[in-house]
Amino acid sequence: MSDAEFQQPPTDHRPRGVFWLSMLCVFAAVTAVGLTVWVPRLQRQRALDEIARLGGTVYSRSPSRGFGKRLLEEFSGSSARRVIGVDLSGGKVNDDALDVLAAFPSIRFLTLSGAELSDDGIRRLTSLEHLERLVLVNCPKVTEAAERDLLAANPGLRISRRGPALLGVMGEPAPNGCRVVGVRLGTAAHRGGVLIHDVVTAIDGRSVDSFESLARRIARYNPGDQIELTIIRGGHRITLAVTLGSWEDQDRA
Repeated sequence: MSDAEFQQPPTDHRPRGVFWLSMLCVFAAVTAVGLTVWVPRLQRQRALDEIARLGGTVYSRSPSRGFGKRLLEEFSGSSARRVIGVDLSGGKVNDDALDVLAAFPSIRFLTLSGAELSDDGIRRLTSLEHLERLVLVNCPKVTEAAERDLLAANPGLRISRRGPALLGVMGEPAPNGCRVVGVRLGTAAHRGGVLIHDVVTAIDGRSVDSFESLARRIARYNPGDQIELTIIRGGHRITLAVTLGSWEDQDRA
């Protein structure tokens, strides 16, 4: 018998190499998908924690109905869109603190309070493409030029200014002024005798034609200032002397 009869055929390692290469590709794909889902989730959680540290409040809409839609949102990372509003008026924020909002690009309503906020911080909000309403409380360093720049970047945005003083009413347009639709208990308006359905037509003799104009006039005063409200109540024109309160006192109440 010749040696050729005992010669073993060479072992082919290619199938095993293809197997491990396939497994490596699967592992890489699973890792990529995991990072796509969990990294945004981690970033959002850190942003939520930072907002809580700043004394802020986050408002969310209800999740999408149906298991399939919720699963798609979670898989794609779009569940962040459920955050529709952030209120940072409960704490003092500066320009750098606004970077946390980048985790929630679909914010529609935003309230900010901070004497240290400047034009630089306001211009950072241009990345919030879905922002519809911005309320600035006691932000004296923010100029009208910065407001115009923000409005140019987002024409659908409405900006309301609030100063350190608080009157404490909610209003709606009226033919000759601002109709009061709500009076916050314990505020200057409540103590001063303002009632629901009153129509405010002037503050210290300066006319008021909307809730926004009323809010902007109040923003020029300080807590403790006394103002004279001209009001139409039941068809009669009356005046009320009201001593303004402060947002900080109301937040502590």
